[in-house]
Amino acid sequence: MTMQPNFQTMSKKELRSYLLAHRDDDSAFYDYADRVYDSVATVEAAVFEWLKRQNPHQEITKAPDKCLMFLITDNDEKVKRIKVHIMNYSIANYKTLLEIKIKDIASDSKKDKVDCCVVFVSETYQNGLKLERYLTELQSNSVTKSARVVGYVDSDGKFKEI
Repeated sequence: MTMQPNFQTMSKKELRSYLLAHRDDDSAFYDYADRVYDSVATVEAAVFEWLKRQNPHQEITKAPDKCLMFLITDNDEKVKRIKVHIMNYSIANYKTLLEIKIKDIASDSKKDKVDCCVVFVSETYQNGLKLERYLTELQSNSVTKSARVVGYVDSDGKFKEI
């Protein structure tokens, strides 16, 4: 009988590598899925708090049935949709992925006729700074002009503001 590794002592990166090498290990899969869910929930809660600090006199709600989306309602009842994107890809792909995401968001905003602001959360502090630089270079439409990089998720899965 083979000893089951202790997934709790593995970093997320180590667990992912283990999972890729042992694709039939259901317990590894569920542990990894739990960690992904926990990190998304952490980011969602942190961005919600950040939005409340940035918009103290406006109503902020989580969009119904949407993960990582919030609605800000101003005093005139105008609604702005806030989409949160977690960018956890390698830096080499950031610029291309960012361009595609921005184009899709701009297209959705035109269809829905809703103001949209995009908040990005990176995987590391350094990647967050590079992502910020790429956003600055892409200042081509209203979506990119309103986009912000607000933080990153550290190696312990904790959200940190930039």
